[in-house]
Amino acid sequence: MSNLLLATKLFMPRVRPELVPRPRLVEPLNASLQHRLTLISAPAGFGKTTLAAAWLGAAPCPVTWLALDEMDNDPARFFAYFVAALQKVDATIGKAAQALLEAPQPPPPEVLWTSVLNDIAATPAPFILVMDDYHVIQTLAIHQQLVFLLEHLPPQLRIVLISREDPPFPLSRLRARRQMTELRQTDLQFTPEETREFAQRVMQVDLAGDDLTTLHARTEGWVTGLQFAALSMRQHGDVRRLLRSFTGDNPYILDYLMDEVFRQQPAEIQDFLLRSSILERFSASLCEAVTGQRHSAEILAALERSNLFIVPLDEVRQWYRYHHLFGDLLRHRLETRLPEEVRALHSAAAHWFAGNGFPEDAVRHALAGADWAYAADLIAGGLDGDLLRRGATVTLRRWVESFPEAVVNERPNLCMVYAWSLLFSENLDAAERYLARAEQLVETLGDAKADFVGNIAVARVHMARMRGDIARTVELSEKALALLPEHAHSERSIVALNLGIMQWFSGQLDPAEAALKEAERAGRGSGNTSAWVAALAFQSRILVARGKPHAAAGLCRQILEQGGQASMVTLAHYDLARLLYEWNTLDDAAEHAQKGIALNLPRGSPEFQVGGYGILALIQQAQGNAPAAQQALDKTTLLLGEADISPPTRLYNLVMRLLIALAQGDLEATSRLAAQAPPPQEARSFPDVLLLLMAQARWLLAAGDRGSAAQLLAQTRGMALSRGWVAAAAQARALQALAAPDQTEALAILAEALAQTEPLGYTRTYVDAGEAMRLLLAAYRSQAGEHGAAVDRLLGAFVLPAAPPADPTGTAKATLQNGTATLVEPLSDRELEALRYLAAGLSNQEIALALHVSLNTVKTHLKNIYDKLDVHTRKQASARAKELGV
Repeated sequence: MSNLLLATKLFMPRVRPELVPRPRLVEPLNASLQHRLTLISAPAGFGKTTLAAAWLGAAPCPVTWLALDEMDNDPARFFAYFVAALQKVDATIGKAAQALLEAPQPPPPEVLWTSVLNDIAATPAPFILVMDDYHVIQTLAIHQQLVFLLEHLPPQLRIVLISREDPPFPLSRLRARRQMTELRQTDLQFTPEETREFAQRVMQVDLAGDDLTTLHARTEGWVTGLQFAALSMRQHGDVRRLLRSFTGDNPYILDYLMDEVFRQQPAEIQDFLLRSSILERFSASLCEAVTGQRHSAEILAALERSNLFIVPLDEVRQWYRYHHLFGDLLRHRLETRLPEEVRALHSAAAHWFAGNGFPEDAVRHALAGADWAYAADLIAGGLDGDLLRRGATVTLRRWVESFPEAVVNERPNLCMVYAWSLLFSENLDAAERYLARAEQLVETLGDAKADFVGNIAVARVHMARMRGDIARTVELSEKALALLPEHAHSERSIVALNLGIMQWFSGQLDPAEAALKEAERAGRGSGNTSAWVAALAFQSRILVARGKPHAAAGLCRQILEQGGQASMVTLAHYDLARLLYEWNTLDDAAEHAQKGIALNLPRGSPEFQVGGYGILALIQQAQGNAPAAQQALDKTTLLLGEADISPPTRLYNLVMRLLIALAQGDLEATSRLAAQAPPPQEARSFPDVLLLLMAQARWLLAAGDRGSAAQLLAQTRGMALSRGWVAAAAQARALQALAAPDQTEALAILAEALAQTEPLGYTRTYVDAGEAMRLLLAAYRSQAGEHGAAVDRLLGAFVLPAAPPADPTGTAKATLQNGTATLVEPLSDRELEALRYLAAGLSNQEIALALHVSLNTVKTHLKNIYDKLDVHTRKQASARAKELGV
């Protein structure tokens, strides 16, 4: 991006040798480096920039400078220049943020600024950033981003802000925290002694007495007033006469001095000053094109020698600008004297900028000169796509809004550009209107029609995805890929990725794979790392769904090796964590979940964070660390409440909570969570629907409703098989064994499930099903059937509930009976056993298997227990059991 930026904006102004030293200001400025912000705020002409440049010329650490202008009100442009300024000190700062901007869906600004802050914090040495002319920034988003920066500023960086007015920052808070130093108009005004020294150094006159008092009083310590006076005195030669003209009969000293200075210039110089005043910066070649004066280089050199408010912008003195206040006065005079020439001057500037590689400046001048056709051609000549890729949508929108509406509606390219800028600002209804107008005008494009129609199709894909319409996104993505030429790698990678992801969530594996392979190919072809990494990550998920988890793990590791710090590498960490969890390699699973979260945290994507903390919570619960699991779930609760999270991510989080509640034996919580689930036909994520249905089936089994569980699992398995989701079908089959009406059928189903899951290495599918599954596996193993080694491995993965200690004397039994003797009706031995299993968290089905009785018998035992303990819920019964010492 650096080759698109003006180096002159990053140049610290030089200090003239005749500068008046101001040690009374340098001392507090040096002390200000202890604070985060130094604010130099005063009206025009008080020497703010000169003071900062003189002070920092002897700074004890590196200094980088950023001169702002009105075009920097685009947040993307501002961010680009901000990073470029920092990279003059350390080239590594902002590299990760620049990589993030290349993602198919660039992250929110907070993510970019967080990444830059982390880079600054890693810089070994302190440095200073100066932002000059900050008053030109009027965009609220930029102000908010800088407040965020100041609130989290690492100690390595100190910021100096130069402005004509106070920025809309929480200055009172910064003052209260002693994080800011301020210099204002009263500080910057020259003292009488400084005025005397200025007269000696610049005017080359020695003023004293009434003359010094008069000059100081009339200029009020205003540096620019003193400079105008110095220029005028050179022409007058009669210092006293000029000082007498400063008396009270001329209250508008600026206008007076401006007129004095301007009128005394030769006619050629006056004409040059007026015509070149439309330029924010200028070179000799540019001035020749605009003013028509062939000796512009000599004129610029003469202006600099005479100190006529001209400021060099580089070391070789190729580029200059006028002092802002002087430029404003010149432009006002131009519009008063030569209003009919202003448009032509801007048009000449536009053509020079366009021919010399400055297209954005060319557009700005073409618009200022109302040269609508030329401005539109410049924008449509590739600049629109370049700015969209850089995220400078605010600039594009402002440009188009500068055109008359009739001009926009006559040009399909302007309609298209405006529609894209509106899309990125999430103004979907307005974007729709301009897309429709672009479609109406498409026949006017001739040979460019095909590419343009493809661009419209890409925009409609984005709109459908932003509206959350999966079916429409799939339909439009397929249409866009058919329209886009093969060489349009960047556009094809984004559309194909969107299509593949939507097909995945729809459960369509074959079309999803085809689209994702195209996204990978086009992403690599366009250098879009995020696109091809995301495409590979979803391809690994397809491998898992098809029953190839080991190949999927290999693909995840390939992503980790090749993807660098791309944001989408987070997905590979999460997917590998899920596979390792299923294989019961819990420590490695937790490590990858935490790495994925850590990689994403600087980027700040709530979607990714919710997914990461969800799988981490499940892993930590399996590790027996319920408090840590709850902390992770609490983080997802905050994220779900504060951010706009997609329906698939919300559903996945709900499933994680269901699974954790089941693992904790909290059937009441499980019931509440299950009630929050959407009907399968309304859910927007087929893979998460399968997880949800299996979790609900486990809840039904824990509640003793084997019939409903069997029906739900049959539905789930049928859905999975119909779309080729082999792994989910095998997992559903394993759970079906627990829902079988008798043990014979249960063992037969289990044998089938083991045959399907053994090659996959699946473990948690069985372990998470609880004690009932362990007992069923033990029964299967006792029959010496097939898959003996696999069953032994599975049985070894279970953590058995603590058994009662051996009690050959019957003391414990007597104690229990004594404990229950205080009840109106003591518990029987069988009821005590059932209560003990209930307190250990076993479900009704698991208790039935443990006691070798029917489910109905367990229900009868529990009814009797509830009556005798005078309780109504499992939770209350467990608490009462603890009181009784059970």
